[in-house]
Amino acid sequence: MVFYRRLSSEGLGALSIWEFNGDPKQLIELIECRIPAVSDFCLVELRDSLGKVFDQALLWRRSEQHFELHIHGGFGVASALQARLDNLAWQPREQLLMDNSVISANSILQARCWSSGKFVDQLCRWEKKTKAAEIVRLRELYEWSEVLLDMPKVVLAGPPNAGKSSLFNAWVQEQRCTVSPHPGTTRYSIAATIMMGQGLDSFLLSLIDTAGMGQSADKLDELSQQRTVHELTSAWRVVYVFDAAEKPSADLLTKFDGDSRGIAFVNQCDLQPNWEWPTAWLSGSLQEHSAQVVEQISRALLASMPMPPQSGTVLPSSFGELEQMRRLIN
Repeated sequence: MVFYRRLSSEGLGALSIWEFNGDPKQLIELIECRIPAVSDFCLVELRDSLGKVFDQALLWRRSEQHFELHIHGGFGVASALQARLDNLAWQPREQLLMDNSVISANSILQARCWSSGKFVDQLCRWEKKTKAAEIVRLRELYEWSEVLLDMPKVVLAGPPNAGKSSLFNAWVQEQRCTVSPHPGTTRYSIAATIMMGQGLDSFLLSLIDTAGMGQSADKLDELSQQRTVHELTSAWRVVYVFDAAEKPSADLLTKFDGDSRGIAFVNQCDLQPNWEWPTAWLSGSLQEHSAQVVEQISRALLASMPMPPQSGTVLPSSFGELEQMRRLIN
């Protein structure tokens, strides 16, 4: 049996990345060509059930039974691949608690001795007074479980040319996005994995730079706006980046006010501020103090979470257990 899951976010993008685990001989049913050696890669043609080619892709063999497939990111290509996987009766892989952070690795170690599912079952049998106190604690654990089970997305949003790409580059500490004084430079959503927090309380998240909100004009801008809306819909937190020299539109300010996940940052560039923003908002100069800006936004993101679970805490290790916990605490 071959198991698969999509690693990249859904929606339009330059690439769509998929992971496969299983017998390499079965993988030939999808790509119909030789399987590369471990750590090697090759270009392959993907064919539907009728033998018609629907995309050319890059296949990377990470280990004996672990593969990554990089296909083009259009909706049609991803849909064709999903249809082919359904036709082959391959199984979607349930997202499990990842051991890529200290918190989740510690929880996995504890779960070897004690199942979190059994803990939830026991909670259901406790007396009302004891159960009420434990549910308060479980609500906090639930937030952390969501973050650790499915890597959260922090989306950088805001008007064109406000400094989103500069913030993205400063955060990942490399030049991943093109920075230009001309609005509309960022057309595609660009993502990078970063570590949030320090030491025992650190965890991974996906940082996403998006196209400027509110820019109009051609069809390409329209598609960029659709991608931005898609990323905002599935975001864990949204950092709204505004320009101190240009007041955002009323529509954008209203959108921020109505977004409970939002954190506002005003980029104070070399021009004089042209509007007044609430004192509670974050502000700073990306041009002169980018490291300090990243630090203050990181602190704000961490402050939006409950206290991290203590060492030895067992967290739900699958979405099934997480859903069981959600039903219990609501």
